[in-house]
Amino acid sequence: MTITVDPKDDSSPLKQQTPVPLTAGLFPPVPDNIADLLSVTQSLTATRMAVDFRDIACFNGAPGTGKTTAVTLATQQVGGVTWKYCIPPQKATTKGAMLALYESVFGWCGPLSEREATDALARRLSEGDLGVVIDEVHHVGLLGMQQYRHLWDRATIYHEPFPMILVGCDVRETLARADEVRTRVARWVLFDHIQHPDDLLVLAHQLHPRLAVTAQSVLERINENITDGNIRAWHQFAKHIDYLPSTTGKGKPKAIAGEDVRRLQNLLGAR
Repeated sequence: MTITVDPKDDSSPLKQQTPVPLTAGLFPPVPDNIADLLSVTQSLTATRMAVDFRDIACFNGAPGTGKTTAVTLATQQVGGVTWKYCIPPQKATTKGAMLALYESVFGWCGPLSEREATDALARRLSEGDLGVVIDEVHHVGLLGMQQYRHLWDRATIYHEPFPMILVGCDVRETLARADEVRTRVARWVLFDHIQHPDDLLVLAHQLHPRLAVTAQSVLERINENITDGNIRAWHQFAKHIDYLPSTTGKGKPKAIAGEDVRRLQNLLGAR
């Protein structure tokens, strides 16, 4: 079936969510400094295997634990396909889930039915040159995740499956009610708050020279009282260090002291 839609048509069902055409399907920027944590290494392996086996992987974890950064970095380093990035709208219906992905893959979205969008996606993705990352997949709930799994199955009918990476919060818990989807996920990469001392030291050394020379006991207090083990919060903390009066930029970097911690705690609104 040939679907003919005028790309100039302004009546897109996703008009409120439609990005400008040049950004459709593109990944967000990554931070300048990325700590070589175990989850980042595992993300790279899982992405490479998804391409090799043309199957489904899932990056699951709490907000702010580095899932989007890890998947963006992994897709930059793993070739074999051109990656398309999608964030479905919150509380999307199954149709909204499909149209959001259609927009990311094709770069625009006209007034299509769910069936038309699904069929066009299955045919295009079965060609084997594209992979998709669906971020914030918890936006679509169980029904939307089931629909993405059905899309992956449909592609195998036309020609071959495609690499798909689902990224979100509480995905394992959601899919616990749907074995037909959960068992389709070939591998999981789990993201969590920073708790292990080794991970904390790796992250701190990567983020800022002053953190690199700060005592582990101080880092642990920051991790517990200010950042709550959240990687995103650690990045925010590190960005503010250069604006401390004690950061002169001259000579060897100085360790973060108690007064520095108090200033940043107030500035960041931490309890």
